[in-house]
Amino acid sequence: MTEKKYTILSLDPMYSSLHWMISQLVAERKYAIVSCAAFCLYLPGFRCYLAHNLTKAYCDDSNDYARYKIKQLNSYYHNYVRKRKDRELDNSELNYMAAFYLSVKDFIQQKKINLVILHNDTRWHHAIVIQLCQELSVPYLVTEQGYHRPYTTMIDQKGCNANSDIALQFNRTTVDDSTLWHPLLPTFFYHHESWFSKLYFSGFLVVHGIEKIISQPLKYRHSTYSLKKYIKRWGLKYKKSMLPIRNQVNEDDFIPQVLVILQLESDSQVLMFSDVVSNQELIEKFEMWCQQHRLTLLIKPHPLDVCDYNYQPSTKVCLQPIEVLIDYVDVAFTINSSAVFELLETDIPMYLFGESIFNQDGIAKKCELMDAELCLSARHWQQDTSRRQAFRTFLQRDYLLFGSGFSFQRQYVQQKLDDLLGSPS
Repeated sequence: MTEKKYTILSLDPMYSSLHWMISQLVAERKYAIVSCAAFCLYLPGFRCYLAHNLTKAYCDDSNDYARYKIKQLNSYYHNYVRKRKDRELDNSELNYMAAFYLSVKDFIQQKKINLVILHNDTRWHHAIVIQLCQELSVPYLVTEQGYHRPYTTMIDQKGCNANSDIALQFNRTTVDDSTLWHPLLPTFFYHHESWFSKLYFSGFLVVHGIEKIISQPLKYRHSTYSLKKYIKRWGLKYKKSMLPIRNQVNEDDFIPQVLVILQLESDSQVLMFSDVVSNQELIEKFEMWCQQHRLTLLIKPHPLDVCDYNYQPSTKVCLQPIEVLIDYVDVAFTINSSAVFELLETDIPMYLFGESIFNQDGIAKKCELMDAELCLSARHWQQDTSRRQAFRTFLQRDYLLFGSGFSFQRQYVQQKLDDLLGSPS
């Protein structure tokens, strides 16, 4: 069992109890630097500091080295302004982020932080802290929703998704398919998509709405946390769940059927890890190619996407779960959707437009968007799928943490921390 020996620093946590539970298991002292005070709801017992207030104290310090480090950073915001606004960071952005870099560096050293946990490594302030951890030799853990959603979570010592350590771990692991995975437990009433988690998150949104009136959250964040946006998103998801599952594909149709699985329009997988500019671009290109090569196009939108896309009449927009669609699909394309996890149980050829953990021999193939038409026209879709089941078993048994939202079990979290941080001899 890992000793309680850490002075822990949490950045913005998951919308769950995980960061709190980790601190309960391994931390002697607990600090948090949060982009807004509402995150403190998920961090009881932490001494919390507002990131903007820490940053303000350093905004007058000119530091060319810090600005240089920020320019070299690869974050969601860097790619957002590059792809969506067609520019690089301006001076005000560089100075603000450099001030955050300096403030957190001093904070880590003054508080003698020896473990950092943060949710999602692509947010600019989290990417900066990871860089600082590497410079100062401070271990860190990155959390993110797991691939088996909404029931699992990933904790990685390097990063999440394309930045993670998954491929290296898998290639040095012997997978025994007979090993049982953790059983489902009744606490799944509290998983990430449960009403309990949504009610708690609603409280977060209300507190954040009040906070925006009386104080200044961190600048240049990935989300404004608009209550209206989330009500619309939840309403759309509920509406989709009430639709009858109809087969929108023709079982007797001999025309090959191409499935394109979309990400959220503003997803980091689109902005950071692929050459795709937007979902609309992806839709239009595949509509053109499938029409030219007499293929049926199936589009699977992200279940939380509230954007309105333009489709040709021949395009079939599929709201059914992936497990319903796979019986009718000949080939699948995506950037790096977590829906790929469901496809691991099939031998359907998969092509990935982004950097992905699934881009491995025997699992799936990476494909540049410009090469997709050649792939469609040639119809050479056979792939080696011999390692898919082993990879799925590895993810379930060895990599993913069983639990999400408020459903985590202490013994599973402890076991994962022992694996990542080591247990005392």
